[in-house]
Amino acid sequence: MDAGQPTEVNFTWPAAGANKNNAVALNGQTISLTGKGTDLAILGSSAIGAGASPELTITYADGTVQKQRPYFPNWLPQGDTRGAKVAIKAMGRNSQAQAANPEYTGTGYQIYSGTVRLLPNKELVSVQLPVEERAKFFDWQVVNFPLPTAPDKNTFASDLNPVSATNGYGVIGKDVVNKDSAGSPDVPLTVIDKTDPANPKTSTYEKGLGVHAPSNLSYYVGGQCSRFTSEIGLEGNFGGTIIFTVIGDGKVLYQSRTLINGFAPEKLDIDLSGVSYVELKVDPISAGAIGAPTACGAMPSSPAPSRCRLTRPLPSPRQPWRRPHPP
Repeated sequence: MDAGQPTEVNFTWPAAGANKNNAVALNGQTISLTGKGTDLAILGSSAIGAGASPELTITYADGTVQKQRPYFPNWLPQGDTRGAKVAIKAMGRNSQAQAANPEYTGTGYQIYSGTVRLLPNKELVSVQLPVEERAKFFDWQVVNFPLPTAPDKNTFASDLNPVSATNGYGVIGKDVVNKDSAGSPDVPLTVIDKTDPANPKTSTYEKGLGVHAPSNLSYYVGGQCSRFTSEIGLEGNFGGTIIFTVIGDGKVLYQSRTLINGFAPEKLDIDLSGVSYVELKVDPISAGAIGAPTACGAMPSSPAPSRCRLTRPLPSPRQPWRRPHPP
């Protein structure tokens, strides 16, 4: 797969022989794994129109447990493969009723290469498969793909490129609120504290992220950041009811109270020592709670500077590695 490219994977097709079962059924079993890598590459496919995302439970030698969901499209082409790559295409399929005569030989059936991120500095022990009848695996390999560049100085979250990002609506705002579209006007990040209705206080942030729940932004920090500090809240007068969560290498490091419009910005200062991947999640707590939370990493001149401090000494004064999150 991807021969000659940095993302090359050498899968092995099961040597079961013709007309014999050659796939791994997902029945909740635990499979031993060894070594270290950046990704787990899986050769698989699904038999459901929308595709399947079976949850894998990955365990490391130090006891860390990670949950990941690769995506495998239907074996008949269904449009967007959501990052899965076609590894094998065969014309026609075997028929149990007529094993010697493949059927639908004018149709291409596909098997895909799907990947999930691993914690690159940790030794693997095992992966537990779920019970999922609609997907089959044929092989898996622990691989080493090129990693993004980790921060080498104190950095604002809005100055980093996420390795993955989902957003409930519109376009994620970098140093501005969440936008209806890329061409929408830039609106400053603000949180209005209405805990004293007679004296509302507005905090405006020059740096930060504006997202729309549900959202999830994941960043590779490569163990280089010692702390993540920020302020979070719902943007301006936007409605909604959300919870903000920070996850480091699959472990919940922080979870906010339920945030609603008018709450004072919530401050956070989180230990990131040794963390490779940081996720910033914003979830609505009910179907109607679709508000945009604003996780604001402010400039030093703003109400509360947010910093991502590095574990190694800096040649210059610290800059905020803030992590604004939400809306």
